[in-house]
Amino acid sequence: MPSDLSQLGLGAGASVASGLRLYGTVAALGFLHRIGALHLPDRLQVLSQTPILVLTTTLFLVEFLADKIPVVDTVWDAVHTFIRVPAAAVLGFGIFQDVAEPWLYESVKRLFARFRRGAPASGPGGSIATRPFGPGAGPAGLQE
Repeated sequence: MPSDLSQLGLGAGASVASGLRLYGTVAALGFLHRIGALHLPDRLQVLSQTPILVLTTTLFLVEFLADKIPVVDTVWDAVHTFIRVPAAAVLGFGIFQDVAEPWLYESVKRLFARFRRGAPASGPGGSIATRPFGPGAGPAGLQE
């Protein structure tokens, strides 16, 4: 059983990374668990199953290719701004399932605390979503 400190590191890293590349993060966690380099909690061991690895790797490649087409990139990032944060919360919920939370007694407070664990993903995800509208927006080489 991993220590609370290692779970905290895994949870923080997975939450932030999923804000940047959700499908790459999920695929990496699954691959690392499958080869034994990382031990995922029981609820997240599903990430190392072959269908999930194939799906997340395929979506990661689609996301990579979508970044190369400006209009598709903008739409992809706009849609995934609303997917990254809940996905990071689900990852956080799965990672921190065994951590004792003595200061939270009511189930509603626990639910909100677990969804807040997805908040680190909103920072990187928000910056990705606003990138097309900032300096240097548009096709590379056409900006003056």
